[in-house]
Amino acid sequence: MRLLPLLWILLACAFAACGSAANAGGGTTTDEPDVVAVFNKDVPDADTKTDTKTDTVTDTKTDIDPIDVSIVDGNDPDAATDTPDVPDLDTVVPDGTPSTCGDKWCVVDDGETCETCPEDCGACVIKCGDAKCSAPNEDCATCPKDCGICPVPCGDGTCKDGENCSSCPDDCGKCPDLCGDKTCKAPEDCKTCPQDCGVCPPSCGDSSCKSPEDCKTCPADCGVCPGICNPLTSELCTAAQQCYYTPTMTNPTCSPVGALTKGSACQFLNDCAKGMLCVNSVCSAVCDTSGKTAGLNCSLPAKCAELSSGGKPLGYNIGACLGGDTCNVLTSVGCPSGMACSPVVEGKMCVPTGTGTLNVACPNGDSDCTKAYICMEDNGPKCKQRCNTTGALPKCTSPLTCVGIVMGEAQVPAPDNLGVCN
Repeated sequence: MRLLPLLWILLACAFAACGSAANAGGGTTTDEPDVVAVFNKDVPDADTKTDTKTDTVTDTKTDIDPIDVSIVDGNDPDAATDTPDVPDLDTVVPDGTPSTCGDKWCVVDDGETCETCPEDCGACVIKCGDAKCSAPNEDCATCPKDCGICPVPCGDGTCKDGENCSSCPDDCGKCPDLCGDKTCKAPEDCKTCPQDCGVCPPSCGDSSCKSPEDCKTCPADCGVCPGICNPLTSELCTAAQQCYYTPTMTNPTCSPVGALTKGSACQFLNDCAKGMLCVNSVCSAVCDTSGKTAGLNCSLPAKCAELSSGGKPLGYNIGACLGGDTCNVLTSVGCPSGMACSPVVEGKMCVPTGTGTLNVACPNGDSDCTKAYICMEDNGPKCKQRCNTTGALPKCTSPLTCVGIVMGEAQVPAPDNLGVCN
């Protein structure tokens, strides 16, 4: 009758002996820490092995790539006592079972990551340099690689890269006067700046002579004034003369022509050969701004520029072909010796150089300045140093910065990235 209890006692001892055998030799066992792993449901051609621990049920499992484990106090990773601060995960994903966020299985094949499912995969580790600006832990001060360089503060007394007279006048100074300052100053006129110079007269060349048009302001519509020469064709002048007109004349006047050819440096209006005028200190061909006089059109890329004085057109549809040169306004490459490349609304033109440098008055325009300078309005026309707005050569000397130039009524940026140091 005592055999049955004895059998249970023997069975219990047998299991106890197995347990004490595991401790033979004085060693100790520790519970294995939970393992955090990212599983792919389908592990191709994985080797299998049998776990024969006597204190657990024999199980067959697949080998999975090892995970990163922090080393504690320089010991072997297997001896680490700290585990990642993420939820406990089951170590086996049942075949064919779809994974959902919150089931404690982080399954990459189902699109689960630390970003899409932190409940299963744990929180993402924020690292500077991962191309993501993760606020509030990262900003331009703590991680410029991801968040960009912090903006330069305006008002620190130094004009730094990224600041200019427009964005930070406190550090970089006031920008040059532009259209809209209620003063009509060269090179402004009624076309480029009607706000300061007033609205231009009705369009000449529409075949209708309307007030205030007359034979002087618009011969194309109203006909040539009787008894006076034609400034466009020099009609009524001799073969050795040309019809000239300036604001100081009562009427156009016939006068002997000069001998300088197109593109030559000149000083007086009649220094050039017949059919040309001295404009911007360069001999340029006469053209009809209305386009109605045969033979008085410009050859491309030059354009017919209406001549004006004090912001007002001279009249008689007098124009000059400008902007036909293919030079560089930063370096003046493409211009003859002693001339500089000047930007005009019509394009570019080579003009003689002067002696003016920084802030020297230039009443005659670019030709009063040296090759490295250009004439700009700044409480009167003054020579300003040329610079490249892209930061390439030529550069400004600190504390001056390079300010872009816009031209004409359309406010088109100057060619070749031209700017002025301000």
